[in-house]
Amino acid sequence: MIDRLTKQVLSDLDNHLIEIDGRSERFTDGMLELLLKVNIATLSPADVGQLAYEADVRLEGDKIVVTTDEIDVSSFFKVLFHGGAKIEIYSAHHYKGTGYGR
Repeated sequence: MIDRLTKQVLSDLDNHLIEIDGRSERFTDGMLELLLKVNIATLSPADVGQLAYEADVRLEGDKIVVTTDEIDVSSFFKVLFHGGAKIEIYSAHHYKGTGYGR
C-alpha cells in the first residue's frame, strides 16, 4: 500500500497536480480514487505529501522497515496501523545496536 500511495504522489508531482508545501487541502482525483480503492480514510492531503520525501521501505521477513531522515512520518504510521501492524519507533542515530543504526 505504501508503494502504491508513493507512486501516486510522485505521479501527481510529475504532472504538477500538487506541490509539497504542507498546505494541500484537497486530494488529486487519482489519489482520491486510490484511497477509496484501498479503503483508507485516515490520511490527509498533507499526510500523503510526506510520501514524496526520501525514505527506504523494505520487507525483511515478517517486518516492514522504514528508514528516513525526515521527522514527519505520520503517513507511514497511519498506513501501517490501517494494515494492523505492531509498530516500533526509535531513532536509529541513538539506538545503533539494533542493526538499523547509522
